[in-house]
Amino acid sequence: MKNILVAIDGSKESKYILEVAKTFQEAFSCQITVLTVSPGLGHFTSNYSFAREINQVTEDFFKEALDKAKTLFKDTDSVSFLFKEGKPAQVIVETAQELEADLIILGNRGLGAFSRTQLGSVSDKVAQMTSAHVFVVKEGRG
Repeated sequence: MKNILVAIDGSKESKYILEVAKTFQEAFSCQITVLTVSPGLGHFTSNYSFAREINQVTEDFFKEALDKAKTLFKDTDSVSFLFKEGKPAQVIVETAQELEADLIILGNRGLGAFSRTQLGSVSDKVAQMTSAHVFVVKEGRG
């Protein structure tokens, strides 16, 4: 295992996901790339000033998540950090392909079956769309 892509979303579970990734990194001495994806607002951003403001707040939130990740990996030189915009599942899969990631680590917020059916789940979509191995970290259990 050479490359691991870790996708975080700034949720409280992100710290736990990063700790799991750090354990993998220490065990396998591999390259880690931490990715966060802002969904953005698409074409609305250019048409409405409030949409641009919302987009900026969203971008700041996701960049702050990366800054927090940097503190956890401050003693490790084999970690890089990426911020991208777009549809999270699609961007995660495309980034994994670009990096030739062997493994994608991401979280699952534990949506119920109904919510997952209605909304979809980024982790479910990634697992279906990628050829890389996917390690889904469930919400902390204690």
